[in-house]
Amino acid sequence: MDDIKFFNELTEKNKSYNGFVLLTVTSTTGSVPRRVGSKMALFPDGSILGTIGGGTLENEAIKDAHKSFDGKTSFSKTYYLTEKGTGATCGGSAEVFIDYNGSTSGDLLIFGGGHIGLPLSKFASDLDFKVTIADPREEFASRERFPHANKCVHLNLDKMNLSPMISSNTFVVLISHSHEVDFTIVSEVLKTSPHYIGMIGSSKKVKHTFSRLEERGFSKEEISRIYAPIGLDIGAESPAEIALAIMAEIIAVREKKEQPTYCIDKKRSASL
Repeated sequence: MDDIKFFNELTEKNKSYNGFVLLTVTSTTGSVPRRVGSKMALFPDGSILGTIGGGTLENEAIKDAHKSFDGKTSFSKTYYLTEKGTGATCGGSAEVFIDYNGSTSGDLLIFGGGHIGLPLSKFASDLDFKVTIADPREEFASRERFPHANKCVHLNLDKMNLSPMISSNTFVVLISHSHEVDFTIVSEVLKTSPHYIGMIGSSKKVKHTFSRLEERGFSKEEISRIYAPIGLDIGAESPAEIALAIMAEIIAVREKKEQPTYCIDKKRSASL
């Protein structure tokens, strides 16, 4: 694949993703599978575009590309195609530049396309988060409704696989239209490792949800990862104010700031 075709396909494919890692062979010695300039892109769901040679070289580089996603970092690494190196027997070496291309703010995954989701997606976009809206109601997960979102997902609650959507750089917000939907989703989210999990609801709803999660077999330590009730205490009442409180908490968590007590008016928030 020539460079023009590669970058055209990369641009088109990236419209559906929240960034990518570009791997480029920058130098070689001896016998190697691909020439200098060979490129490959890795996307958040693990799919790839192009190749830097396949085999053990590419497998090891892909592992490092996932680390690039997690750390939002770019770096060069030399791979030795020997039995002691990658396990290959070509005998040469290849230096690969692994370049993270994405938001440095983070990826925001919003479960719920209702009244709070609208201002939340706008705030997050203005703050350079890559925003994904997911909702089991198709009409609430549309680009027409969420022009600031990078991606909209019509969620199938019976066949959820959230792992491709969530990395250590993902901030998850549960603000769906139904307590039962939030419970179903958070049960799956806890099987992954996002940077943040926030769930809306009254103190009573949160306590009940946590009890049900324990009954499902989740430990208290696992459940303690959930910020609930969600958002910093700023006296929020309107959907926009609640969205602002949520973004404030997300930024505080991202920046490792000490958290105050969470005490938004949960009953009002949960009904929005």
